Amino acid sequence: MADIILDHDGGTSIKFGGVCYIFSAMTSDEPTGESPEEGFGDCDACWATPTPTPTLTMTPTETPTLTPTQSPTLTATPTLTPTQTLTATPTETPTLTPTPTLTPTQSPTLTATPTLTMTPTLTLTPTPTPTVTVSSLAPDSCTQLDDWTGTAMRLSAAAPALGLVFVGTGFVAANVKTFKSYDTASDTWADLADYPGTACREASAAGYGAYVYFGLGYTTVQVKTWYRYSVAGGWETLTSLTGTARSGAATCECGGKIWVVCGINSATYLNDVWAYNPADNSWASGTGPGATDKFRRGVASSIGTNIYCGLGYKASGAETKKWWRYDTVADTWTALTAYPGAAPLGAISCSYGGQILVAGGQTGASVESDEVWSYNPACDCWTQMADSCMGVRAYACGSNCVIDGKWYHGTGYTDEVGNFADWWRRNLGPAITCTPTPTPTLTPTPTPTPTV
Repeated sequence: MADIILDHDGGTSIKFGGVCYIFSAMTSDEPTGESPEEGFGDCDACWATPTPTPTLTMTPTETPTLTPTQSPTLTATPTLTPTQTLTATPTETPTLTPTPTLTPTQSPTLTATPTLTMTPTLTLTPTPTPTVTVSSLAPDSCTQLDDWTGTAMRLSAAAPALGLVFVGTGFVAANVKTFKSYDTASDTWADLADYPGTACREASAAGYGAYVYFGLGYTTVQVKTWYRYSVAGGWETLTSLTGTARSGAATCECGGKIWVVCGINSATYLNDVWAYNPADNSWASGTGPGATDKFRRGVASSIGTNIYCGLGYKASGAETKKWWRYDTVADTWTALTAYPGAAPLGAISCSYGGQILVAGGQTGASVESDEVWSYNPACDCWTQMADSCMGVRAYACGSNCVIDGKWYHGTGYTDEVGNFADWWRRNLGPAITCTPTPTPTLTPTPTPTPTV
């Protein structure tokens, strides 16, 4: 085995088989591959430098330095303990449990407020006089106009169109066919071509658009002829009523059609309704109020698609104060609060401001009246108004002749005087307001909702 010894001069000595080989260090000037044999020498002499052995002990010290450093880095793997961060996440789920803050006593607060506010509204029901609240009727006043220029008469027919009121037919000492127009702007009458049918009384009349429609009535018998008149075109003959001829029918315009309700033929009271359609010059029938509720010489006026009608004579020949709503769309009848006025025969009526006004009339004992009553469909109630402009009167004309908030009417009859020729304008006041009791029923609904 060879021993290696480092020389102080940077050379190397090798002892091998008792022989010491010395190699001197080469400088950069010396050629490579120089023979080392020149360096043979005495082994004992060169081996005398055993002090280098400590250098061998220096080398091992470097291994320890490596081991310590590595082990700490390995221990760093305990960074796997971050599994504790997993335990941290669970702690956040508890924060979800605070969602019970949805039970924030806020729902209770809702219940509290409604109950308090709601009950007071019910105390407002103390308006039990809500049957009707009548507003001031100061503008409800009468003006006497230029008298009818013909002979005083009764049982005439009248209808409005284009700011004019057309009046014709009727009874003087016999039936007449006189026909005139009243100009509401100039307060004057104009004679027009006579009614083209046979002279008659208790005819039907209504205005729609630029036309007034006249017909039916009693000559010596009931007739079914039907006409229309316009300022531009004069008289035109239309399709006759396809139902039974009649007189004393309650008549009005509703929904662009002319409606004829009940009436009489000879001694037979009629229980039917007929509608004339100007669009195609045709008639269609509807259901009547009922076998025991037929009437004649009553009244009819419309609001929306409903006709309010009744009064007059009933089938037995006695007076009737029954009051009805006829739904022209559904073809159905509804009994309403009966007319409270004294005299239901031969009255006149009109529709204004969502109300129906009924004026004058006669009792079954031939006592005439000057009462005016207003019917309010909202509360199915009646209110007495200022007396009629005409005074005590029955069988006047002017039903539904309202132009610009003014009701034009006149002529008529009383037992004491006979026929009349006067003509009046009633300036209609504000509509009557009715406070319907139903309002409280709305209050209960809120109370249940909040509690849930």
